[in-house]
Amino acid sequence: MICPFGVSTEIARNIEALCQDANSLTEKAETEARQKDEALKKLAELAQAEKEALDQLGAVEEEAETLAQEQQKLEEEIQKLEWEIEQIKKEEATVDGLKEELAGLASADALKKGIDDCEEEMKKQQENFGAKEDAQNRYETETAELSKIPAEIVDKLAGVQLLLNKLKLGYDGIPASEKSLKKIEQLLEKASIMGSSAEILTDRQARLQQQVIDYGQNLEKAKALVASMGPNLAGIRQELTALSAERSGIQNNLNRGVEDVDQAFSLVNAFLKRYSVLEEKSGCPEKEKIEALEKEQEAIDQDLEDVRAELNDLARYQENLGQETAEVEQEAREHTRLMKELKQEETALKQEFGGEIALAPVPVEEWKEADQVERGYWEASVVSDDELVRGFKGKYFEISLTDAEKKAKILFKPGRYYMGPKEFRTNYGATIGSFVNEALLYLKKSEEGQVKLFIQGSADISGHNLTLTWNLGEI
Repeated sequence: MICPFGVSTEIARNIEALCQDANSLTEKAETEARQKDEALKKLAELAQAEKEALDQLGAVEEEAETLAQEQQKLEEEIQKLEWEIEQIKKEEATVDGLKEELAGLASADALKKGIDDCEEEMKKQQENFGAKEDAQNRYETETAELSKIPAEIVDKLAGVQLLLNKLKLGYDGIPASEKSLKKIEQLLEKASIMGSSAEILTDRQARLQQQVIDYGQNLEKAKALVASMGPNLAGIRQELTALSAERSGIQNNLNRGVEDVDQAFSLVNAFLKRYSVLEEKSGCPEKEKIEALEKEQEAIDQDLEDVRAELNDLARYQENLGQETAEVEQEAREHTRLMKELKQEETALKQEFGGEIALAPVPVEEWKEADQVERGYWEASVVSDDELVRGFKGKYFEISLTDAEKKAKILFKPGRYYMGPKEFRTNYGATIGSFVNEALLYLKKSEEGQVKLFIQGSADISGHNLTLTWNLGEI
């Protein structure tokens, strides 16, 4: 700032001071202007630096993005390469697997041997058909014969059952004995069981006949099968030759390398299926059908043997039943005869001695099992000594006679050592007659000889022993 001259000193001083201040301010303003310019310059430089930094940062980011894209492409290429490598490994494994499957197939020589063995087996079976036909004829004959047996047994059982039911009614108005009735019921039960068994065996025999029919049909099928095997085996041999050549070609192709693995896989699998079918054919599956026929024959033989044995057993049981029925019938007739005789004896005793006499014969079983037997005019008790009379061993009964009128035990009067038959019959005939008929009626003729009667009178107690000189039948 330029100050004027010629003014007063004070004013001049003031002005000078102002001028100094103004100059200071001017300098300060100039300084600040310079500083501002420098600041603006620096700011511009910073802005330029920032711009340049931003430009560099954008370039870096762009480069980083480019690198990321390139890295992603590289990773994708690596993944694709790994997938291709895995596919190649899978294809190689597939090819190796196909090679192993082809190598694991049965050799042509083994299949040829199987075909030859099958041909030989069919020849043997052809020779055996004669024996099988004979067996078929035998089966038909035997089953036809066996089929008659059940009906015959049933007819005989019907006759036996009819007779047994008649026997239950008794003969000539005389009821059958309890023993006979019990036996008849047992025989009727047996007959019923046998009838059921006959029905079961009829069904089994019918099934057996159907088995024989089925066997005959299967035999004819087997004969036709064996007859067709000659041409079939020739065709199998030709097929084996063709497949063996094809197998060698496929193996060579696999060894040289495969471009289209899927196609090779399909071709090999199709070949394996055809070869598997050929292998099955060369194994002679027809032999199993022939063996099944032989198993049928074994089953029929066993069933035929079983049914025949059971029918024979049933026929034997039926025959035994017939014999037992005949025995029961004979017992019934004998019972009727004995009851008639008993009635006659009762009538004779009533007429001769008067009074009511009802005879009750002792069954053989009662003599064998009982220790005490009691009837109206006598009673018997077992004696513990089995040789009461020397030289005669057996079961002893002590017989006590009872007076027919007084019902008291009979004792011969003392001092009476002898009594004539007529007098004895008059005094004791009813009692003795009852005893003889009741005690001995049911004993068979063959058993009467085993029964002995020893008589001891009250007079014998005094030592006057006499021998009885007449038989019971004479008094």
